[in-house]
Amino acid sequence: MTRLQDEISRTLLPGMSMPRALELLFGWIESNGLFIDTDEGQRIGFLSPQDELESKWTDTERPGGTIIEFFAKGNINLKDWFGHDTPEVMVECVSLRKLVLMGRGQLFG
Repeated sequence: MTRLQDEISRTLLPGMSMPRALELLFGWIESNGLFIDTDEGQRIGFLSPQDELESKWTDTERPGGTIIEFFAKGNINLKDWFGHDTPEVMVECVSLRKLVLMGRGQLFG
């Protein structure tokens, strides 16, 4: 198990498990060095080299795309994504967002 997978797995609610596809993704991220370790001891994984992506950005455009991050918790921006920061509301927002991302079914099951 990779460190990224371990950190994220420890945040799952009882009965939830990580799909094999995400286990493989987190292994790929770590084997390709697409992560940073924060001063707080948290690992953040990326889908592409963050520094290369940001170096192409301008004030008005993001050529090459957006940074996609994976990490366990502590994202202070979640309230901006979901419009709320109350834990009960966040759980519901995340559940609905996962269904949208997956099309149907559950992200973790």
